[in-house]
Amino acid sequence: MRRHGYEKIHTFEKALEAEDARFKSLDFKKNNGQYFHNFLYYESGKYGEQIQRYMNLFDRNQFLFLSFEELSQNPTITLSKVCDFLEIPAFGFKSLIHSNKGYGIKYPLLDSFIRSKLISNKISYKLKLHTTLQSFNKMDIQPIKKETRMKLMKAYANDLELLFELTGLRIT
Repeated sequence: MRRHGYEKIHTFEKALEAEDARFKSLDFKKNNGQYFHNFLYYESGKYGEQIQRYMNLFDRNQFLFLSFEELSQNPTITLSKVCDFLEIPAFGFKSLIHSNKGYGIKYPLLDSFIRSKLISNKISYKLKLHTTLQSFNKMDIQPIKKETRMKLMKAYANDLELLFELTGLRIT
């Protein structure tokens, strides 16, 4: 959300603190329309609740649950399981590559400027200014703070149990 200029709060922790007020604010909901739920970082992490809603509508045998770790460690076997589940022929899989890697923004104001119409697109792309500024403004995503992770794991404890019960996957 920050990378694409929607989130104006500069830290994940502060955005989490703002979530309740945002959720209750009709103005915030109205002004952010289709992106409103993207600002609900904690709420959208309740995977157990989300899966439960689907399982209330569909038979259990219509679900296949796999972990990202399983896909990362054994992509060919995992993708074959998907093909078997979907009852389609297995096919040759290319090796998985890390693409569309996320990144943070060093300077939000510069990012807003890059996204604005102040720089003519024709001139910008001819001079490669747009790409150069974007590259300059990228930074590695900072890992979540240990205290924040511990606080979230505690808050998600019940939902994680529900997730495990529904899927058989243990998330740590």
